[in-house]
Amino acid sequence: MEALAEQLIATYLTRGGKVFIAPQYSVPGDEEHSEWSCPDFVALSFEKPGVPEVIIVEVTTAADPANLIRKLKQRENQWHDRIRAKLIADGIISDRWSFRFLSFVRRHNLEECQRSFSPADNVFFAALEDATFSWEYWDKRLTQLPWAHP
Repeated sequence: MEALAEQLIATYLTRGGKVFIAPQYSVPGDEEHSEWSCPDFVALSFEKPGVPEVIIVEVTTAADPANLIRKLKQRENQWHDRIRAKLIADGIISDRWSFRFLSFVRRHNLEECQRSFSPADNVFFAALEDATFSWEYWDKRLTQLPWAHP
């Protein structure tokens, strides 16, 4: 089920043509040819004019979001620092790019996840069901990705 959800989220993210994704992006480890982590997607967003950003995206169909929340509490070490260094070293982004995190979780977990982070944390959540199984999302998605806590 997780793979299907990820495929649907990939379509959702790229709808509108201003977000480019790298699925299962390999985050390099400390040793040569080692892998540290592998987020579901690393997205390059050009939706906000003049403000390009990298969005680390995780998709989970888990009934309990505790593992995701634990990983997110360590997001700087888990993803941001290493991904930023690799993307800059590869000439893909500059140090001007901002980073944020977006996760798609089951609707019944949405409130718990949102309560776990403040708006200043730059961590956002959206209901998996709204992005994958609702016909209404197509029109809504053309305007923007979820940016703010409700």
